[in-house]
Amino acid sequence: MIKESGIDFKNLPEEEYDAPFGISTGAGVIFGASGGVMEAALRTAYEILTGKELEKLDFTSVRGLAGVKEAEVEINGKIIKVAVVNTLGKARQLLEKMKNGEVEYHFVEFMACPGGCIGGGGQPIPTTEEVLLKRMEAIYEIDYDSKLRKSHENPAVKNYMKIFSENQIVRLRIIIFIHIIWQGINKIYLNNEAFGSRYFILYFTKKAIKRDNRVLLIIFNCKKV
Repeated sequence: MIKESGIDFKNLPEEEYDAPFGISTGAGVIFGASGGVMEAALRTAYEILTGKELEKLDFTSVRGLAGVKEAEVEINGKIIKVAVVNTLGKARQLLEKMKNGEVEYHFVEFMACPGGCIGGGGQPIPTTEEVLLKRMEAIYEIDYDSKLRKSHENPAVKNYMKIFSENQIVRLRIIIFIHIIWQGINKIYLNNEAFGSRYFILYFTKKAIKRDNRVLLIIFNCKKV
């Protein structure tokens, strides 16, 4: 198809990426490792809730290859209990403990692949522990060297949040979409049926902490297996 279209990659002129894909932050990069989504969310949550700039951006307690990681973070005088899980086996175990009331958290990050995306099916093989650690190290080096290291500082994110806050129709569509997904999760998980998911997206909101110390958990592509 490329040849038929007459596209010659070697001689294509240089140009910028299409927006917003060319704009990223260190917080976005670390999504590839287990604990990365949690750390990125905590960076933003801390600054939004306290109104202060983080002196140290690295939340090292949520990093690493352990199947389940737990940590407590103080934000604005409140202790936030978090957990980070990778592999579906560990996720199932933790969900059962949460359901039985054995453990309780404000915010949980789930990743299906060992070590996060760095151990996913699309990565080069082998994915030994040594290889995963090197990939994780490289990801955090990129984050450290990034000019922007917080998600809420991304110009593209700021623009979309502006659109969201100013456009009532967009807000209603998103709220309805979230409600539909949440109802689907209730039917699948609360009825004790097996479930699987390719993506786990977690939203840490200021209102959630004020209202009932819970975080809205939204799972995309949720389906029975």
